[in-house]
Amino acid sequence: MQLPLNPNTILPLLDAMENFPVTLPLAERSVTVSRDFMNHTFGGGVRKSFVKIRQEKVNEHGYNDFLYLTKEVDTLAPSIPGQPGLFFSTREAFDLEYTPVWMKEPYIFRVFTRLTSGYWLYQGQYKFAHCKTLTATEWCEQGEKVKNTWAQNIAAYGWGIDVRGRISFRDEFGRDPSAAELEELLLEQKKKMKTREAFSNITKEKILSEFNVGHEKMVIWKMECVGYDEEFQSRIAAEFKDWEVNHKSNGGNGHGKKPDVSRRKSETGARQRYEPDVPRQNKRSRGEIEVQYISRGTKSRPLVV
Repeated sequence: MQLPLNPNTILPLLDAMENFPVTLPLAERSVTVSRDFMNHTFGGGVRKSFVKIRQEKVNEHGYNDFLYLTKEVDTLAPSIPGQPGLFFSTREAFDLEYTPVWMKEPYIFRVFTRLTSGYWLYQGQYKFAHCKTLTATEWCEQGEKVKNTWAQNIAAYGWGIDVRGRISFRDEFGRDPSAAELEELLLEQKKKMKTREAFSNITKEKILSEFNVGHEKMVIWKMECVGYDEEFQSRIAAEFKDWEVNHKSNGGNGHGKKPDVSRRKSETGARQRYEPDVPRQNKRSRGEIEVQYISRGTKSRPLVV
C-alpha cells in the first residue's frame, strides 16, 4: 500500500486512537451495499463524499449524516468497522464547501468506505477532529510521489479550488485572503466556469512551491469511531438483499450499475474525491466482501488495505 504520508508522521496519530468494540455478528456487519441502493433508499446522490439529503427524504428515514470515502483517495480511511482512521485535507475546519449546511461541530459522520468498485461498507459513527497541520519542513520530508500526487490533484480537481484561489489571491495582492475575500473570489470564478477549470493558471509546480515554503499546508484529521448503529446496519443488510434481487430482475447488476452520465451536473466545488462506481465482476454473494490486514510487525494496530 502506498501510504499518503511518511509513516513516521501518521503512525503515531493512529496509535493514539482506540478501536470501538462492534458486537454485531461478523456475517452481518461485513455486508456491503451499493451507492445506487443508498441513493434509492436514503438520497444524496452517488458521486459526492459529503452529501446533502433533501429534507423530504430526511423526514422519511431520519438520517442526514452520511459520508462516503474511497480507499483509492482516502488511503487511511477505516476498512474494519470501529477501527480508527485518518483523513487528509487542506483546511483546518469544515465549512459549506465541504459539508452539508446542517453539519456543525463536533463533525460526527455515518461513514461508509468503498472497499472495491461498487462495494461500500458501513464503518460506524466517526468523530472528525483536527490533529495535525504539517509544517513546511514536515511536508518536505514526504516522498516525492506523495507530494507530486497531491499537487497534481489540487491542480486538476474541483475540490482543490480553495488552494488555487488562495495562491491566485496571494500572487495578486501579496497576502492571504480573508475567509470573506476567498469566498467572494471563488463565487466569481464559479459563475464564469466549471470549478475544476477555475484558476487553471495555477500549475502543479506552483502548488508544490507554495507547500514547500509553508504558504499552503497539509491538514490531518483523526477519525475516531464513537458509535456503531447495529440497527441501521441490520436494516441496510436486509433491505439491500431484496433491492439487489429486484434490481437485477430489471436489468441492473446490484453493486456495479453504471451511473447515468446524462444526469450529471457540472462540478460545484463541494468535496468530490472520487469517480462513480464502475461495473465490475465479483463472485461474492449478498454484498459480502473480504477485508484483509497487513501487519505492521509490531503490537500496534495494523494498517488496512
